[in-house]
Amino acid sequence: MTAGVAVPTGPRYLRLREEVLEYLWQEFPSHCIMMTDPQTRRVIDLAAGRAAAHGFTAAGQVCSWITMMVFCGAFFDEDPLCPWASETLRATSGQSRDDALRSLFEAMNTALDPVVGQTGEHYRRALLWAMALRFDTIAADREESPDQAVERWLRTGFPEKHASLTREQMSLLASEAQARALQFGLAVRPGAILCALLMALLGIHIDRDPLYAWVGDVLRDDSVLDPMAKTKRLHDRAIAMLRRHLVVERYSQPE
Repeated sequence: MTAGVAVPTGPRYLRLREEVLEYLWQEFPSHCIMMTDPQTRRVIDLAAGRAAAHGFTAAGQVCSWITMMVFCGAFFDEDPLCPWASETLRATSGQSRDDALRSLFEAMNTALDPVVGQTGEHYRRALLWAMALRFDTIAADREESPDQAVERWLRTGFPEKHASLTREQMSLLASEAQARALQFGLAVRPGAILCALLMALLGIHIDRDPLYAWVGDVLRDDSVLDPMAKTKRLHDRAIAMLRRHLVVERYSQPE
């Protein structure tokens, strides 16, 4: 069982898992390096289970599903900031699974292209901005309400993402970030801001996304009781992982 989704077993599934693993290494080597092999296989198990829940069971279909996970977060199909996914799945429920996947990819590209950029330039710039973001700068933020602060930070660091969100989605992002901060012992203003920025960059379900298991590891670590200290630990880990990702991505690109 992976994240509440039943994972098939047996020789046929093991062959499918190896096909998807090979695909991931070909298409997203930096993610595989960052996650390591055991975690990569757990991500594949989750992808296979969630894809199967929508009728996508062939290896190629699971590869397509896991591609969308990489781009939009492991739980993109239930992420309220990615409404195109659930809407398309409902609209294509009676279609062939290959046609449904094509519709999903079209919907994803339509939604993501203005946000991340044709070559990912907007997203990459947002990552570089986040990497340069000092914790004491976030901690010193005292100007307006937490909701307004979340919106200002997102508008500053990832304006394309901010522009893509409706007022209702922006409010939902802020409230979800505050709820996670409270749930995991980061119940201070910087904790909510940091959670919101991570949700905007990685997907709203950061606390249970196996693609970024380090987030959940920090959030569930009860050894640090002070909320500000725990928020700083999450910030430090995020910066370290981001720097590592950029280095790995640079050296894993084909020449």
